[in-house]
Amino acid sequence: KANADEKARLKKALNGKAKEADALGGKVKGLNDTIRAQEGRIDDLEGEVDDLNDKLGDLKGKIGSLEGSLAKERAKVPVLLRQLKDAEQVREKPVEKENPEVARLNR
Repeated sequence: KANADEKARLKKALNGKAKEADALGGKVKGLNDTIRAQEGRIDDLEGEVDDLNDKLGDLKGKIGSLEGSLAKERAKVPVLLRQLKDAEQVREKPVEKENPEVARLNR
């Protein structure tokens, strides 16, 4: 009888351990599913980062191009200011003093 009781107790303990193992197996499966989902999300985020880096590179290129255009336009400013100054000086001089023929025609 003691042997049968011991056998029953061991069988019951073994069944309990089997249930614990099944529960742990379920937890492990759930964790593995979570890990796979996170890995998928990480892949998605890495793709988004790559896309953003590409866009950033494009924007840096556009900025460089605009800076080049700005530099060219800035280089024109002193020339344009000098032309404006020259034009104002020409306008301030009476035409008759420069060209006697114009003065004769104006009389």
